[in-house]
Amino acid sequence: KEVVYSNIHLSYEAIKTISYIMGQEYEDVQIVTHTLYNKGSDSLPSKTIFIRKKDLEYSEAFAGTGESRMALLVNDILNAPEHSLILLDEPEISLHPLAIKKFEKFLVCQSLLKDQQIVVTTHSPYMIQDLPENSIKFFKKNADNQVVVINENEGQAAFELDNDVRGNIQVYVEDKLSKALFEKVLDTNYAKEKINVDVIPGGANTIINEYIKPEAIMQNNVFFVLDGDKKNNISNGKYVQFFDFKNHSFRREKLSPEFEDQLDAMIKELTDQELKFSSSGNKKDADKIQQKEMKLKFLQYWMSHVFFLPCLTPE
Repeated sequence: KEVVYSNIHLSYEAIKTISYIMGQEYEDVQIVTHTLYNKGSDSLPSKTIFIRKKDLEYSEAFAGTGESRMALLVNDILNAPEHSLILLDEPEISLHPLAIKKFEKFLVCQSLLKDQQIVVTTHSPYMIQDLPENSIKFFKKNADNQVVVINENEGQAAFELDNDVRGNIQVYVEDKLSKALFEKVLDTNYAKEKINVDVIPGGANTIINEYIKPEAIMQNNVFFVLDGDKKNNISNGKYVQFFDFKNHSFRREKLSPEFEDQLDAMIKELTDQELKFSSSGNKKDADKIQQKEMKLKFLQYWMSHVFFLPCLTPE
């Protein structure tokens, strides 16, 4: 008795909720808060969970991590007063995808029922699948390694979270129809195993600025196939000498000092937009050198990793 702070049996509502989320039939869940394992007077109490099903009884020592966490989370959320602010850090850990979706539904219902504000950090696409766009904030590092907050738009956060590279080669396209066409030509088992195709929503300009540019700076081996209407080979004009379209390369060795200032113009000619390259240099000369190197990386990457459909649009 000296070490037990509380000993509770969860309510009928809590047990039914946990059963729904976990896909199990629980008859009783008991939480004992105690200091039995603690050393020192400043130690925080521990919680031991006892679970009873129809023909089985066990503690959290034999339960799954997700099962134990759900018991604690559901009990705390159900007992939180109206108008509470509830902060949850990656509650999806150790949960099956279906359990994650059910837990998300439970959170939405509770927030509406009790007028609660629930803030969740997550790396799971299942946790945000059915949420309204204005409730999702996407945290992302930009090319300068700074964290920016992006309002959800056309599934960008879900795309990032669900970006699981299943093959050796990763290819991104603009929309689902482009993906269907691309996968149609991967008609051998070897190609299907080696190449993974995913959609980046938001259009070509968004893909160029927010995805191709960072990938180019990091020099990641990721490929992009854009619609044919974005293709510009600059096959004519004063910059053609720097591009080897047959071998998909940028001829950096042909770049003389007087042409270094034309890098921005070359990039605009290729992408049909002005791209800004920020650096972290404190000195003006060092900053200029760093920006030049990023632009050169982008031009090289564009030639070797960005391709186009042989038609204006997949339609």
